[in-house]
Amino acid sequence: MKQPVERRLTAVLATDVAGYSRLMGADEEGTHELLKAHFRRLVNPRIKVHRGRIVKNTGDGMLVEFPSVVGAVRCAAEIQRAMIDRNADIPEDKHIRFRIGVNLGDVIVEDQDIFGDGVNIAARLEALAEPGGICISRTVREQIRDKLSYPFEDMGEHSVKNIARPVHVYGMSAAAVASLPRARDMEAETGGLPIPARGVQIGWTIRLFLLVAAAVIPMLLIQGWREYDQRNERQGVIRQQVVHRVKQLAAEIGELREGARQMLLVTAQLEAVKLREPEACRTILAKLKSHYPNYSQLAAADTDGRIFCASGPTAASVADQPFFTRAMAHNGLAVGNYWVDPTTGQKMIHFAQQFDDSNARLEGVVFAGLDLAWLSEHLKENGLPATSSKLIADRKGNIIARLPHPEEFVGKNIRGTHERIMDGGEAGWEEVTGVDGITRIFGYVPPSLPPKDFFLSIGEAKAEGFAAIDSATWRGAAFILAGLWAALFVAWAGRRLVSSPTEGLLWAAADQRPLYGLRSSSCRKQSLERREVSPSAPAFQRVKATPLRWACRPR
Repeated sequence: MKQPVERRLTAVLATDVAGYSRLMGADEEGTHELLKAHFRRLVNPRIKVHRGRIVKNTGDGMLVEFPSVVGAVRCAAEIQRAMIDRNADIPEDKHIRFRIGVNLGDVIVEDQDIFGDGVNIAARLEALAEPGGICISRTVREQIRDKLSYPFEDMGEHSVKNIARPVHVYGMSAAAVASLPRARDMEAETGGLPIPARGVQIGWTIRLFLLVAAAVIPMLLIQGWREYDQRNERQGVIRQQVVHRVKQLAAEIGELREGARQMLLVTAQLEAVKLREPEACRTILAKLKSHYPNYSQLAAADTDGRIFCASGPTAASVADQPFFTRAMAHNGLAVGNYWVDPTTGQKMIHFAQQFDDSNARLEGVVFAGLDLAWLSEHLKENGLPATSSKLIADRKGNIIARLPHPEEFVGKNIRGTHERIMDGGEAGWEEVTGVDGITRIFGYVPPSLPPKDFFLSIGEAKAEGFAAIDSATWRGAAFILAGLWAALFVAWAGRRLVSSPTEGLLWAAADQRPLYGLRSSSCRKQSLERREVSPSAPAFQRVKATPLRWACRPR
């Protein structure tokens, strides 16, 4: 029996960096490191304080859910207020400013991810916020009205993408955020080793620790710097690899698209198609399909979308299909979206082209359904490393091919997690958790770039990509720790070897009766005065600091 969909009411916070592409273009590595520092030292700790859970990280932003809408809004305000202070000592053109949107809504929960209008509205609110500001929905405003006194202003209703009804928006500008007080628990913490007060003696154990630390800390710094340098170098290599490979995939899909266009142009010139003769047309298309195993369906429809001939069983009309609408709107190759034939159950994506009658008047559309099972098998022919993934999606984010395990992912939608790059106009790379839950470094091409109408990505698993460096790091750390313990043991053992014999010699000297220069006298020790000396003082000082008095009586 099919399991019911898990849903819950949650507060959703969406954030990203305003002008991220410009910042990365000006200083890629500097921006990346600065953003990581903001996440590590401010954003992630604030989310934890308010009991939030990071659902996903998109590189320059993240999606977070909170059990409390008050906690979500308070977290957003504290982050934006603290960012003003963190940007204070940074040049203006390098300021990192977040835009944050908060919504309260019902969401679908699947494999630790969340979906639905509750998430989409939060993302739209984030897009409406000004850099350094916050936007919330009316539902959030009603919940926090009597609990938080933040200066949100009514921005009215906004019609946003993919949301049926207008969203009532309340916003807090960056100037209003600047007027907020800092959270008392966000004061900078001091660090470092404690400095003993003047006149307080430092014991042997602390001195030993400081001595070993002085030797080990430079080794740790060197090891850390080497690892950082190696990771940056390795990440650069992986980026170049995935970007190059996704460009090769784009060229391959471009050839597939061009092949479909040429085949449809030839089909559109067939007399049986131009004259709309069903029987002759059906026979020709069935024969043509036998020469093109990559297509599940070849068919032709009139200007109303009614199919008058097809290579096999199919629906009666395609008037409501996106590929038909696009093909009728302009003369050129039109590409559809992921589609499952209700008659055969086959999964496909359509290519379509107009055709004219003998008088050059528009008569309808010829189209071909590309078999998605064939597409996945075709992608396997080029081979795929065990640590890599390859994905093709339509313009709406529906997966039409994915390696490995296409049977698990074809038909799933990724727009919720990839909307920013899918709607962008630049190819590039990003580090993000894929649909299979594995963190990868992805190279991608958005649908707006050639081969057009397809989102393409190729990823390399981060864990496997850095496995050799991680192994070397652990070995280096183990050697350093072993050296640390060995140094501590040698220092401790050396102290025992030096201090114990010296103290024994000291007391033996105190009990010695015959002294050099006292030939026949009987010398008896009358008293021994021994001054207390710190155990950490050098041994020769302890000997020198112990005067002896002798009373000698002649025989």
